Amino acid sequence: MSNNERDELAAAFRRTEALGNEPIDRKGWTKKQWADDAERIMEHIDGSVTALVNGHALGLIARIRELTPRTITTVEELDKLPVDSVILDADHVACQRMKLNELWEAGGEIVPTELVPLPATVLYAPEPAL
Repeated sequence: MSNNERDELAAAFRRTEALGNEPIDRKGWTKKQWADDAERIMEHIDGSVTALVNGHALGLIARIRELTPRTITTVEELDKLPVDSVILDADHVACQRMKLNELWEAGGEIVPTELVPLPATVLYAPEPAL
């Protein structure tokens, strides 16, 4: 991933993160609040709701959770990310995991894992090879 692509990804995340916190209805609820409420309702479902509706609601909850960015709070979690992962550090700098263990490219500089400002948000993590 090029520096430009990484920076564009970070900028897009910042825009969508801001949108995700805005009210989405007359109640002023955010997407996360709707997902949490839907999950709470699904835990207390009675026989009047069909399995089909159940399945759709649970699928939507799973998709919302999947799209919610992961937050890294420790160096140990950061070390577990695969090569080429991209994060947005606590200083809002996009960082990419290098092939050399425990090193990150951040704003044109090479930074050891322990110096990456946390918490960080995972913007991209490649799928493990099969």
